[in-house]
Amino acid sequence: MRKESAKARTDGQATRQALIDAAGILAARHGWSSVRAKDVCKLAGVSAASVNYWFGGRDELYREVVRQIPEGIIDEKLEQFLLGDVAPLEKVKRLLNTILMSVRGRSHWHIGLWAREVFTGPSDEFLEVARSRGTQRVTIIRRVIAAYLGVPDEGPEIEAVMLAILSPCLVMSASSPELLRQIYPNLLCPKGRTVAGEQLLKILKALKQMHALGA
Repeated sequence: MRKESAKARTDGQATRQALIDAAGILAARHGWSSVRAKDVCKLAGVSAASVNYWFGGRDELYREVVRQIPEGIIDEKLEQFLLGDVAPLEKVKRLLNTILMSVRGRSHWHIGLWAREVFTGPSDEFLEVARSRGTQRVTIIRRVIAAYLGVPDEGPEIEAVMLAILSPCLVMSASSPELLRQIYPNLLCPKGRTVAGEQLLKILKALKQMHALGA
């Protein structure tokens, strides 16, 4: 009986996460206001009543989706790397690779949804997470880039750099594949994204040199 109960819990957790991932994918693509509960269930491959059963409703599901955004972008393994004793340049490379190489799928919808929330007007759920947990992850990114540049990790200078570097990544993540194919077709392939990451790194290197000359 214990084995059956454990299996039931495992299956339930898998179903619950499948619903969260499906909702995250659809919300990143279309915006949550356009997503119906039955669309989520269809993509997750579960019964139409699953959203109400596991979350109590559509709004509660989205709260859980948004709560998973910070950890989906910077998971525990990446956080340990960024906080570890690693050269600042290697940390920056890892960050850019993580953001640019993220693809839309069942485990990589987080950046796309983050971008959509930022650019289309944040929902109450997103603001709640940003105030409680999300800012901690953004702070890690800011500190990594500031350490590489040799500038303070607070203030208008690093904030401007963050906007300049992260905004293109967010725009790409928020854009539909159809739009990218028309405007930025090379960014849809891994090689193109690698080149884009190299260009962003060149910008950071130039900023680092400018700061060193002005110091």
